[in-house]
Amino acid sequence: MPMITQHDILADLHVHTIASVHAYSTLRECLEEARLHGMSYLAITDHYYGQGSEVDKKNESNYMSYIEDWANPNKFGVKVIGGAEFNVGHDIFREKRLMEDLHWKLYGLHSWFIDRENTTLEELFQYFEQNASKFDAFAHIERELHKIDHSRYGRELTPEIQDFLKRLVILAKEKDIVLEVNEGTLARKEAGAPDRLEYWLSVARENGNRISLGTDAHYCELIGNFRRSIALLNKLEYPKELIVNCNMEQLDALLPAKFRDRVPK
Repeated sequence: MPMITQHDILADLHVHTIASVHAYSTLRECLEEARLHGMSYLAITDHYYGQGSEVDKKNESNYMSYIEDWANPNKFGVKVIGGAEFNVGHDIFREKRLMEDLHWKLYGLHSWFIDRENTTLEELFQYFEQNASKFDAFAHIERELHKIDHSRYGRELTPEIQDFLKRLVILAKEKDIVLEVNEGTLARKEAGAPDRLEYWLSVARENGNRISLGTDAHYCELIGNFRRSIALLNKLEYPKELIVNCNMEQLDALLPAKFRDRVPK
């Protein structure tokens, strides 16, 4: 099977700007770095919280709804896909217009939005199952599982963890949800998460799941660097045709038609 190279990666599909508050770079800085790293597409996936005053909520929603209008075309020649990262367990789905305007919606596992001391893996799975139809991709499903009812599951790749991840992989395929390979997981090596990622990715390969690659960059110079992800994908011989980032037609389909040909080369 042909090896995947950095040159094959056309997009970074998980990037944060200063709008996420705990990130460090502006949209312009992110676009410039995306171009320097050979990206043709960039999904801006700032965290959506839906909190604060009504003005706060309006500003957050408007920023995300209009980012494609504001950022396409641009002098960097990078097509901007409007997206957001939503939090498992956080009830913010009243924003119907926002959900319709965004074209790359991540459902990310962040344990601080759930009762992590008391939530079981079965209850966590139900969050994904009940909300799958609202999203395009599940983000870093391997993260923070050691914080979920940790007295039972711990940090190891236990049979319970394996079963949970396998069921998520099967669910994603059934619902046509993309699964994210998160470069940040592999870089930080947090609490056994890379082992969990490799496990579910091997299951996904056998199951024929589509996957996406995201750096989860909170600083612009990390954008487009998929060295660890590429090494893992090649180790497992993951089919390139199942990787959204390598497929220009799938990436273009994420954008409204009016933006597909307007960005200068």
